[in-house]
Amino acid sequence: MACGSSASDSDGPAVMRGGSSSSGSGGTRGSKGGASGAGSSGTSAIGGAAGDAPDGNAAGSGASAGDGASGEGGAAGAAPSSCNNGSGTCDPYLLVPGGDFLRSDTDAATVSSFRLGRYEVTVSEFRAFVAAVVGGYRPDAGSGKHSHLSGGMGLERGASGEYEPGWDSSWDTELPDSAEVWNDALTCNSPSNWTAEAGENESLPISCASWHQAYAYCIWAGGFLPSEAEWNYAAAGGDEQRTFPWGSQDPDSTRVVSGVYQAANVGSKPDGDGRWGHSDLAGNLSEWTLDSFSAYVAPCVDCAYLADDEDRVVRGGNYLNTSPGSFGTAARGYANPSGFLSFGFRCARAPD
Repeated sequence: MACGSSASDSDGPAVMRGGSSSSGSGGTRGSKGGASGAGSSGTSAIGGAAGDAPDGNAAGSGASAGDGASGEGGAAGAAPSSCNNGSGTCDPYLLVPGGDFLRSDTDAATVSSFRLGRYEVTVSEFRAFVAAVVGGYRPDAGSGKHSHLSGGMGLERGASGEYEPGWDSSWDTELPDSAEVWNDALTCNSPSNWTAEAGENESLPISCASWHQAYAYCIWAGGFLPSEAEWNYAAAGGDEQRTFPWGSQDPDSTRVVSGVYQAANVGSKPDGDGRWGHSDLAGNLSEWTLDSFSAYVAPCVDCAYLADDEDRVVRGGNYLNTSPGSFGTAARGYANPSGFLSFGFRCARAPD
């Protein structure tokens, strides 16, 4: 399985400030994800070449890919029961009360209540999923929808009156049935968070997972990928319209994992937590969302823009970034749905 690459030297997409622009306004799309050049709003790379990994990652436990053993994220074939952040205890999913806000500070949206993962999905949690997939698990067709919305139909798909379709069985090919293939895919660059056997990296966020693999994981874990509007709402603190997830203060080393050579253990910067307690909504890894990249859908009431064969939206900036704007709640990025070293994700669930 090929790993993603960008049209520039970076590991990821361009960041756009604001959301009303069309898909080309932040930069010209490359043939293999991300964007190159500067567009009308200016761009800054989300990714970059990574060097040697720092030491000091907390040890965790988990099953190696395909061995069928139980990892810290749960037994093979079962959803994880804890968030594995190395702290011993945590609430895996925190309630985000619904409301109105401005996407990227410009475009109105209404988001219903939902629960969002407190942390990015860890290596340990993803290891249990890999074991389940190697053991035969595949998502059911149509699963992964926001089935608590619109009488079970889920998010409104654009302004067309259609609704999210959920998992497409043709995407099953994105889920390898071999542990060796998974090991290759999840070490898409260096330094990789993934290791073939459980070790010191288990509390790091999983990287190099493709959009399809992230979506499948969230289904397996009993939820769904958050829409861009949901993710942005949580990061902005809803109607507080925060500049950064923690408020208006500029990013620094107490709040954001940035300007380093590898991601840190999830939840390692609690001073940067958002309004409802979510960690790493800025920095550490850029995060996949459900949406395809486009100008914002309007009007938006529990909406998502979903199109086949389109770049997917990522949010939050990552450890390679140093520009404060990369971590702002108004910043958007996009990439083809392949796996990238500086990309991860978190999952969401219905509010009850």
